Amino acid sequence: MSFRVKSSKAPGYVIMRSVRTGQPVRISVGVIPKIFWPDTWYENPYWQFSGALSKADIMEFFGDTQREIRADFAHRLATYILDYVQNMAAIVWLMNPDREGYLANMRPCIEKLSALKAKAKCRKDIMAMISVCLDYALDPF
Repeated sequence: MSFRVKSSKAPGYVIMRSVRTGQPVRISVGVIPKIFWPDTWYENPYWQFSGALSKADIMEFFGDTQREIRADFAHRLATYILDYVQNMAAIVWLMNPDREGYLANMRPCIEKLSALKAKAKCRKDIMAMISVCLDYALDPF
């Protein structure tokens, strides 16, 4: 199952395939908890498919880990990480039989990432965001 929204700042709905029938099902984003709403919705939120980052961006970040990154680049990476996690969380929430339990589990993750994104200016801030992701078994890269 995946979203069928290429890339959108404010889609009214997402389309997923029914597990039972395999048919497309239109789902209003209004049913998804707002904490899971990313700045940008993607059909596939992984950087390589979403276009949020390029291979050059990834190589710049992971290539020379001793070199500091620009604040604007840190902000772009932070935005991608939070969007990735929120897109993934929305997908999982929609398919999860224990939606309230999943929401309770993921809320601290997204709150931590949102706070880190708000102040992201350097490599250390991005590494902190990646660490939070890994604590929740999410790997944005």
